[in-house]
Amino acid sequence: MNLLYLSASFYHILNTFTSSFKNKQSFNNFVTLTIGWLLTPGRKTITRIIQTIGADKRKHHSCFYNFFKRAKWDINHLVYGVLKMIVITLIPEGSIVHTVGDDILIRQEREKDSRNRYIQRLCSFYQENPCL
Repeated sequence: MNLLYLSASFYHILNTFTSSFKNKQSFNNFVTLTIGWLLTPGRKTITRIIQTIGADKRKHHSCFYNFFKRAKWDINHLVYGVLKMIVITLIPEGSIVHTVGDDILIRQEREKDSRNRYIQRLCSFYQENPCL
């Protein structure tokens, strides 16, 4: 398979997640790292990923490391989009999907609120995010 074809087709899928990123540069770094991760054989270090696809010749490797430190993106929005895409693609319409989630952020709030308020927040969270 032609690597450029794979990159172009996968870029089309990744393009659906542009709204998860606050600026175009963060999104471009995300696309570069994701495609590089798929094409890199063996250990998936950031250095090997950017070397595999030649991104180290276009910009300094620190730009990609800084993506994880400073990039403006919403991981929850990105994960929600990925899960939604998986459900739409793989789960037949009308099927019941049982999910398990990590409620660590809600548990931290529980320490500040009463038990009843915690239960209300938990229930409303899962009602607002049915795909999770």
